Amino acid sequence: MKGAGMLLLTAVLLLSATAVTANTNNITVKQTATKADHTASVKGVVWDNDLTYENLLACQNDPTYGELGTDADDFVLSATTDVSFVYWIGGYWNGDPGNFDWQITFYADDGSGTRPGTIIWGPVIFPAATCDQQFIEQQGATYFFSYGAVIDPPVLCYANVKYWISWQAQGAYPPQSGIAGHSLVTLHEEKFKSTYFGYPDWVDASAVFGEPYDLAYQLLPYDLPVHCDAGGPYAGTLIAPVQFNGSAYGGVEPYSWAWDFGDGGTATGQYPTHSYVAPGVFTVTLTVTDAIANTSTDTALATITGPKIDIGAMTGGFGVTAVITNNGTVNATDLRWKFTLTGGLILLGKTKSGTLTSLAVGDQATIQDSLIIGFGKTFIKVEVTCAEGASAIQAKTGIVILFYLIGIK
Repeated sequence: MKGAGMLLLTAVLLLSATAVTANTNNITVKQTATKADHTASVKGVVWDNDLTYENLLACQNDPTYGELGTDADDFVLSATTDVSFVYWIGGYWNGDPGNFDWQITFYADDGSGTRPGTIIWGPVIFPAATCDQQFIEQQGATYFFSYGAVIDPPVLCYANVKYWISWQAQGAYPPQSGIAGHSLVTLHEEKFKSTYFGYPDWVDASAVFGEPYDLAYQLLPYDLPVHCDAGGPYAGTLIAPVQFNGSAYGGVEPYSWAWDFGDGGTATGQYPTHSYVAPGVFTVTLTVTDAIANTSTDTALATITGPKIDIGAMTGGFGVTAVITNNGTVNATDLRWKFTLTGGLILLGKTKSGTLTSLAVGDQATIQDSLIIGFGKTFIKVEVTCAEGASAIQAKTGIVILFYLIGIK
């Protein structure tokens, strides 16, 4: 009896240890978020399941914990279509965002209208590099991204027939990966299964999450036109290079890339950099041309902060005076200014330079070349620079009569 008791105690301790170990991770079946709408400039959509997102539903195969979640949703097309592109919203929580592969599978309906049946395409694992992961937003420690995958060969889906599509990210926890869900249910609610959470076969979302959800995705046809995404929004500071990230799908590869940065600057290539010399909000335009000359255009905003030095009215008299203003968004520091007079007979005061420690946003300062002696018409140039990279130049003409400057224009 004593030996049996010891065995029982050992078993209890082992079970307790196992239970503690199983609960040491923070894996959850759902991550709730603030409801938001994502607008994608995708054209030719044949099924729009709405890109609203209000949570992330567990959708991941982990090498240690197994199936954390597989999510499926149904669709019915109005016309027979070869589906060749899938666009969806997903993301990460419980860790820094990853860049996982994704597995996609298409199914026929099982005949009930409420669950996937026979597999008709896949499962196919799409490497992360082919899924075009694009950042949407961060809500606290939750990260949302858009994804796209080319379905090749395309899936033939007949009109007015119900089909299902499922997703499963492939990667190790942490982080957790999920597909975005919303409460705008079309047709039947999404289906979920997970060996980790005790759902080895498909169940309704409401049985797992407490309420019905649908998934945020779109389907596109085989004859998909070329489509580009300029990325963004972008932000940067004066002079510092800003990295731009373009993406494209559809049409016929290879693509050519043409960027207009909104300040007169242009570039080619998918991932160019560009430096702005003035602060402001710039509309960046990306145009992608495919191999058969079809084009797609998309825009993004680039917000550049920094000083903006403007030189106001230049006046004469005993010397020359100019007013400078910081019309930018950041204080200017270590300002250096210089007057240069050329032409005519300038005996004294051909150049005059000086410095200002700083010039706050909206503030003005007066700079002066106070002693000029000479005769005749002269060209007057004033230059101002600052440590942040902003600069300004203004050129005028005037007439020097001994030590007096007149007629500046």
